[in-house]
Amino acid sequence: MVRHINSCKRAGDKASLVLDVSLDCNINDNRSFIDLIPDPQGTQEEIVSSEQELERKRLMLKESLANLKKVERNVIVARYGGERIKTLSSVAHKLGMSTEGVRKTEMRAIQKLKEMMAGREL
Repeated sequence: MVRHINSCKRAGDKASLVLDVSLDCNINDNRSFIDLIPDPQGTQEEIVSSEQELERKRLMLKESLANLKKVERNVIVARYGGERIKTLSSVAHKLGMSTEGVRKTEMRAIQKLKEMMAGREL
């Protein structure tokens, strides 16, 4: 491995050595420093695999939502179906329900979704 010393700096009582090392510099066998830096986006296979997994989960959720009662589905879609999560009171006003009714329906629907999704993951 080739190293070039650019400068030596003194910080208080501690000396530090500044090295100029190329990322393409071989460190062993046919590996270089750049090989040690992980790709933040992952490999192409990892990207495709995660996209497929996300699409699979979307489909499972869509199928699970279809199995809910209409009022449960309406509550979930009204509360979570947009850019931002809606408040219980805004969903209650939109659907003509009480806030407590929306809360109970949401909790019941979420529990059903969890059970359906868990059953499909097996």
